[in-house]
Amino acid sequence: MATLGWLLYRASELRGRVIVLPVASVEEHGCLPAATDYLLGLCLGERLEGVEGVAVLPPLPYTLCAEHPVCIDAGEAWRLEAYLEAVAASAARISGAGVVLAVTHGGAYHAAYAAARSVSRSTRVRVAVVNVVEEAVRGAGRAGCLEHAGVVEASMLAACGVWLGDCMAAGLEAECLEPGSVQPWMHSDYRCSELYPSRIAASRELGEKAWRTVVERIRLIAGRLLSSR
Repeated sequence: MATLGWLLYRASELRGRVIVLPVASVEEHGCLPAATDYLLGLCLGERLEGVEGVAVLPPLPYTLCAEHPVCIDAGEAWRLEAYLEAVAASAARISGAGVVLAVTHGGAYHAAYAAARSVSRSTRVRVAVVNVVEEAVRGAGRAGCLEHAGVVEASMLAACGVWLGDCMAAGLEAECLEPGSVQPWMHSDYRCSELYPSRIAASRELGEKAWRTVVERIRLIAGRLLSSR
């Protein structure tokens, strides 16, 4: 997390680039930092540095996470949707090429999706949404599992050089959440432990694997947005 080179765009340099806007949170993350999703957004910016035609803005730190006892919450979903819509519309007007809302906190995904649809229609600039953690879980070989404060996020932080203290010292392991652990508004037809019976430990190697999938996904979307102008 040492370099801020990816933030040193001049205003004129944003025009014609696909603008990537990470949408994060500050919330309960077990033994992981409360700002885990925000740190992932920062790391995403570093990993996209140098990608042609892409500019990454600083992460938005607060979203929807009221189900957690410790959280900084934006309130009702419509407030977050309106906020994301306004920010994405501004980015779309500046860019002219396209916007990617890179959601590192799943609780913001539906508001981001609704905002992207609205802005794409009103500005005629395409706005895409990427669920960063879902892509990372797929890249880590655990597709279909609900991941929160678990082994994949821990591995992604480790790959970004974030010291995890007791989490890594204890050899953090995590199974995918069982249906009994899933919030009632989340859908699950299966037991993830039946899909992936083996437990996996957090590691920098696993984090790098997850990050490669995330970066490649955003690179692909950005390329399509640029080519469709």
